[in-house]
Amino acid sequence: MSALWIGAGASWASASPPEPAPLRVDSSAELLSALSAVSAGQRIELAAGDYAIDRALVVPDGVTLVGAGNMLFDGEGRPTGFAPAAPRPCMSWWLSTATS
Repeated sequence: MSALWIGAGASWASASPPEPAPLRVDSSAELLSALSAVSAGQRIELAAGDYAIDRALVVPDGVTLVGAGNMLFDGEGRPTGFAPAAPRPCMSWWLSTATS
């Protein structure tokens, strides 16, 4: 954590580090590579398309996975697929509640 001195009084303001640039992927291989290299606080953005995945995906804690669509959920809150839409966070909510 860093601090920034403001004025002559006893005021301090903390400076937040800049957010890391998102990792943009458009293939299954790039997605798997990004998931192994990403750190907490980072975001992986998936381009629209189909991703053939042959193993379980592990999204690290604190990582946001964003896709070009709206995630669909069943009655119990489990993800079931996507509906086309503008890019928006699609995995953050499910991942945080799945571990609760």
